[in-house]
Amino acid sequence: SIRTVSAITPVAQSQPITESEMPCPGRRWVTRLGAPHALALGGLAALVRWVALSAEPDLWLLWPLQVLHALSFGLAHLAAMAFLASALPGRMIASVQGVMTGVLGGGLSALVVVLAGDVVDGPSIAPAYWIAAVAALVSMVAGLALKRIWGGGVLVVDPPVAKSS
Repeated sequence: SIRTVSAITPVAQSQPITESEMPCPGRRWVTRLGAPHALALGGLAALVRWVALSAEPDLWLLWPLQVLHALSFGLAHLAAMAFLASALPGRMIASVQGVMTGVLGGGLSALVVVLAGDVVDGPSIAPAYWIAAVAALVSMVAGLALKRIWGGGVLVVDPPVAKSS
């Protein structure tokens, strides 16, 4: 397991690189799989990552787990954006992205952090990783459910714009 901050620093520093490289293959994957399956795959990658991290693995295993982070975060983000672009009228997409980012990126992340703080008791951080694994499972199931209920078309009709006189 990890003993020092200096040992983990290179792994943490690789995160922006792995995330920034995800859009290259990620867009093709979203196109090939479809947004719901890509979201489910991102959730699965996150689930595997958080469960593996709960075992407090040796340093060498953190490198491939970091790549799974890019897959889970990057692919899920691209899938969500592809879904919004397909399911909403163009002028609504940016607003919904903002709400989604605020609720999911802010609100739910804050809730998970609070819950994790409440369950970590003692030297192991594993219970916090299990909470993240549950969130990943929910994401995976949401992607699969979206596949069943969404036919790929626009869900909301663009409301008419009132003409000013």
